[in-house]
Amino acid sequence: VTKSMRKKKQPILLILLIGQFGTMILIGLWHSISWNLLIWGIWHGAGLFVQNRYSLKVRPLFAKITNNKLMGVTIRIIGVVITFNFVAFGWVWFVLKTPFESLTVFSTILGY
Repeated sequence: VTKSMRKKKQPILLILLIGQFGTMILIGLWHSISWNLLIWGIWHGAGLFVQNRYSLKVRPLFAKITNNKLMGVTIRIIGVVITFNFVAFGWVWFVLKTPFESLTVFSTILGY
C-alpha cells in the first residue's frame, strides 16, 4: 500500500500514518481477533506516529540542550518515564479480554 502511495506522490505524513497504524493493528490482530487487540494496535500505532513526528521536531533543539549535561540527562529520563508508562498502559489493552475491563482498570489507576 505505502509503495503505491509513494508512486502517486501522497503526503509523507499520510504514508507514515497508514504504515505505522496498519503494521501495529495487524500485529495486534495476529495475536487474536478481538476489540482489545485492535485497540492495542491503534494505541501503539498512535504512539509510534506521535513519537516519530515529535523526534523530528525537537531534534535540533535537543542537540543544543544536550550541551548542558544535566539538562540532557533530565530530558532522557523524562523520555524514558513517558515511554514506559505509555507502553505499560498499552499492555492493559493486550492482557484483558474486553474494552470494558480495560476501561475499568484505567479508571481505577486514574482514581475515578
